This record gives sequence, C-alpha cells and structure tokens, in this order.
Amino acid sequence: MTARPFVELTIPPYGGELDSWGKDPRGQWWGLVTWYEEVVQLRQMGRSTVLPCSGWVAARHLRMSDGEDYAAVPRVELAEHEALWPQPTDRGPHFWWSDKAHHVGILTERQYELPEGYAKRGVSPA
Repeated sequence: MTARPFVELTIPPYGGELDSWGKDPRGQWWGLVTWYEEVVQLRQMGRSTVLPCSGWVAARHLRMSDGEDYAAVPRVELAEHEALWPQPTDRGPHFWWSDKAHHVGILTERQYELPEGYAKRGVSPA
C-alpha cells in the first residue's frame, strides 16, 4: 500500500494517489489526486525530470483499486469557489508533498497544462 492510496481516473492523467476527499457546498464529492509527470525542462536543454502534480477530480471519474485502504483518506469541506480549494500538503514522512509541485486545479476530459518551461516527455512542444 502507498502512503496515499492509488486510484484510477477515467480522464487524464488516468491514475494517481488520492490525497483527500472533498465535499462542495452543493453536496458533490471530489477527490484531490496527486501524480508524478515525466517532463522535459525546455530551458535546461531538454533535461528530463519528474514534476509532482495535483488536481481535483469529480468523484464520478475516480475508480478505487483493489487492495488499497481508503479509510484513512482525510475528508474536507470545500469552499464555494474552486480557487479556495486546498492543495496537497506535506503531512510528515509518509505523506510528503513538495512545495514546488504543480497544481492544475480542476481536472476535466481536456488535457491539463503544465507550467511554462515544461513539456510532457516524448511530446514535441508546440
């Protein structure tokens, strides 16, 4: 078992770890998902690296995996405005999270954007 339990997503990035559950003011459930994106740094001569990423995804796009324990996943009340929804935090050695991570916001069927200066590994920049 990982520190954060693994989940499958029906939308990009298609898999990650569940940091927390959130319930919005309309009663809809969301999952805060973290994952590591293989990228190249365009300003560093195409150096390969891994970028920690996170985003909120509607619960309907999440699929729990067999063998994972979801009982300890924190639950939070979400604000009316999505910009105020929390990002993953460093909660100790088993729940470490980088303060340099990229938070994409709300995940949708569209491919999320990486921060300026990064490109998905194996994909030519536009």
